[in-house]
Order: sequence, then structure tokens, then C-alpha cells
Amino acid sequence: MVIMSLQAFVGREPKEELVQPITNRMFIKPNGGIWTSSYNEEYGSDWIRWMHNEQFYNNGYEDIYLLKPRDDAKIYTIDSYEDLKALVDKYPPIVHMLGTFLDFEAISNDYDGIHLTANGESATRLTSGISLYGWDVECTLWFRWCFESVEKLDYNIHDFAPIYVDIEDDEDNYVKVDYITFRQSIDTIEAVTDGSMPYDYFGFPGCLNYEYKTYMHPYSPLTKEEARSRL
Repeated sequence: MVIMSLQAFVGREPKEELVQPITNRMFIKPNGGIWTSSYNEEYGSDWIRWMHNEQFYNNGYEDIYLLKPRDDAKIYTIDSYEDLKALVDKYPPIVHMLGTFLDFEAISNDYDGIHLTANGESATRLTSGISLYGWDVECTLWFRWCFESVEKLDYNIHDFAPIYVDIEDDEDNYVKVDYITFRQSIDTIEAVTDGSMPYDYFGFPGCLNYEYKTYMHPYSPLTKEEARSRL
């Protein structure tokens, strides 16, 4: 059994009565449930890091709540593409003209939630057939309330912001490529970030090509020269 660590939730105060039943929809995420990301004292959570990187501020909600999961919660962990494939083999996905989607209603009959690790997010982000593109970060989708305590932190998401926004918009911080394929853009991101660090990227469609820029995260383990050598 997986024992889940302390979870961070950003939004209005989470309460059991606010958690709605899981229902399928033709989308990568279901209706209902509650989403969390594992708490980290340095940067809050991967979700908070993503919010700052994407300038997405959750409809104005800034408060952070720490949720302690019950030890008896039954969680399915996706740490690889093989884990996702095993899940869809057991619970046949919903095939629709809009795409192929997990049958969350069926899965929720046997599990209390799905935990997508950072490795799992990377491994299932752009896979063919079925993927979890849109989950974006390490996170857990809880199908029902499985927490024994809730604590509101004295600080909010913006107390973590300086870690991610202190990047000078200087041309020297960019690795530039005049034309690349989408696969090459992913390779570039992985090279610059060493496959593990946060990144931002911007694509600008032009008349004859795409200009692609990605800048080094200040905590990247690579120097700009090392990153360029990998392209």
C-alpha cells in the first residue's frame, strides 16, 4: 500500500462536503474529486511552481492548505508509461471522436485516487493512443475525501514566487534555433533543463519558419554552453 506524503491544495478551504462525485467527460480530467500536489518546503509544490511558470493564478485563489492523507487510502501510482498502460488494460478507456480518455468512474470503484509522479508525468505527456497531457505536473486526483487533517499555512503562493520569476529577460539567456520540429523542441527543452528542471518556452509562427526560444532556469544543473552543446 502506498502511503501518501503531505499534500498541498491551493484554493478555497477544502472540505469533505465540497468534493463532488467523479463523473466521466470527454476530457483528460473528470468532473468531481479534488486535486493536490505533494508539499515541498522549498517551492510549495509542483503545482505552485507550474502556476508561477505559466502565470496561472487559479481564479485569484492564493491560500495554501496542507492535507494529511489517511494511511488506508488506496492510491494507484503512475510512475511510467507502463503504469498507465496497465491501468487502461484493466479499465478499458473511453474512445470518442475527441480522443481516448480514462474511465474514471470505473477506476474510482476500486481506488481512492490516482497519483501521477514527476517521472510519470514526463513519461505519459506525449504518448500515442492515450496520454495524460494536461495533468502538467506531479499531482494526485482524489476520487473522494481521504484526509485526516487540514491546515492552512500562514503564507500563500506568492511567498514562493521569487524562486521562479527572478530571471532577467536577456538575450544571452536564450538558446535560439531558427527552425525545428516539435520533437526537436522537446529535445531542446530536455537538453536545456537536463530533463528535470522548470522551463518556459515561447514559439512564434512566422511566414516561413518558427522561431523557438527556451531560456535556462536559474537552477539548471547545466551551463548555457553545456546546453548548447547538446542541441
